[in-house]
Amino acid sequence: MKLRKLLRSTCLAGFVSLLSLSAYAQGAYVKLGGGYNFGIGSASTANVTRTHTFDPQTNTSKISERVQRVKLNYGKGLIGNAAFGYMFNSHFGAEVEVSYLAGGENNSRYQLTFNTDPDKPYIRKYNSYANMLLLQPALIASNKVTEKVELYGKFGVVVATGQIFTNAYILDYDQDRQERTIEAQYDGGLGFGLMAGLGFSYKLTEKCGIFSEIKMSNLSYSPKWYRLKKETINGEDITAFRQKDTELVNSYSTSYSGEPSVNIKEAFPFGSVGLNLGLKYTF
Repeated sequence: MKLRKLLRSTCLAGFVSLLSLSAYAQGAYVKLGGGYNFGIGSASTANVTRTHTFDPQTNTSKISERVQRVKLNYGKGLIGNAAFGYMFNSHFGAEVEVSYLAGGENNSRYQLTFNTDPDKPYIRKYNSYANMLLLQPALIASNKVTEKVELYGKFGVVVATGQIFTNAYILDYDQDRQERTIEAQYDGGLGFGLMAGLGFSYKLTEKCGIFSEIKMSNLSYSPKWYRLKKETINGEDITAFRQKDTELVNSYSTSYSGEPSVNIKEAFPFGSVGLNLGLKYTF
């Protein structure tokens, strides 16, 4: 019994000592910052403008079009981050960063116009963006240039979760004017990728400083669900008559009447290179 009490007291004392060491260790630090990510590794779509010209005298038609490539990337946008790190010695350490991405918009458009009725074009407009929460553990390699300036590199992984929001506007004139809107989102599942960065920090005081980083990531995200939020035709809400949640899977075999409840997964590109600035506090 006495031995058990002694072991318990020893373990408790050791645990408290470790907490104290972690709290006041010179190698521990926190960072708060933000910046902007530029999208790389993008998927592609296009802006297309077509004109269908019909000549009644010769009974011939011709289609002229203008096509412009559009890059789609969901990793671009404003980003804020907080990180906790610990340097094991003056050159090597580890860091865990949590970031929030407010993604920039991706837009594309298709329009077909007939010269016989130029006021009744066929129009398709698509808009999408993402909001993501990212966890980025990394190893740090650092080198002091002067007493105040420190250069470092970091390499790690990215794990992400969040939502991709999509909006579509469709205008048709098959028999009568039909204006349709679709609001939906993708969510569920996790995104994965690798991350690398270069940065420097500058000491303002013994404890406080500023830092700047350039980071690159090849994050890719394959959501688990497609969720219809709202669909209208000529202003009338028809969401109640549509399939609202569609599971996204790697493969399936099913039979259905109406709309399918499953579909194939899609990988959305979140690759980015970004610049972050912020404050650093060393314990």
